[in-house]
Amino acid sequence: MPLHYNKPQFKAKIIDPYIVRTVKSRFAELKRGAKQYANGASKELQRKDHVRAVIVLPLTMPLSLFFGLINGSLLLFTLATIIMPKQVKKQWRARITAIAMVIIVFMPFLSGNKISRSDTFDFMITKAKAEMGGLAWPFEWVIRTQPLIYPVGAAIKNPSTR
Repeated sequence: MPLHYNKPQFKAKIIDPYIVRTVKSRFAELKRGAKQYANGASKELQRKDHVRAVIVLPLTMPLSLFFGLINGSLLLFTLATIIMPKQVKKQWRARITAIAMVIIVFMPFLSGNKISRSDTFDFMITKAKAEMGGLAWPFEWVIRTQPLIYPVGAAIKNPSTR
C-alpha cells in the first residue's frame, strides 16, 4: 500500500473499496447460508436479529430525526410568533408549519453534502433501493440529513469550538 496518499485519495482508494467489499461479502455469506437461517435451523435466532436490525433502524431513525427537527423548527417559529402581532399569528401559523415540514423533508434531497456525493453512499443507496424499493427513502433521507444538522448540534453542545 502506498504511503503517499492524501485524505481524499486514501478514502477513495482504500476506505470506500473496503466498505464495498465488506458489504458484498456479507450479502454473499447470507445468500450462501440461506437454509441455515430458516425456521428451526441453526441460525434462526440470528436471522430474527438481522430482520429486527433491518426493519427497526430504518423506521426509528428517520422518525426520531424528523420529529426532532420538527420540534426544533417549531420552537423557533413559536418564538417568532410570540413577537408577531395577534392578527398576523393566526394567518401565518399554519403556513409556517407547512413551510417547516416541506423544508425538513425535501431540503436534504435538494442540497448535497460530502457524504451524499461519495461512491460508498451511491453503492449503499443502490443496494437499499434494490432490496427495499420505495421504502429506502427514509434510509436515504437520514444519510442526507444527518451531515447537514450535525454541525449545528456540535456547536450547541460545544460552544467553545466556534
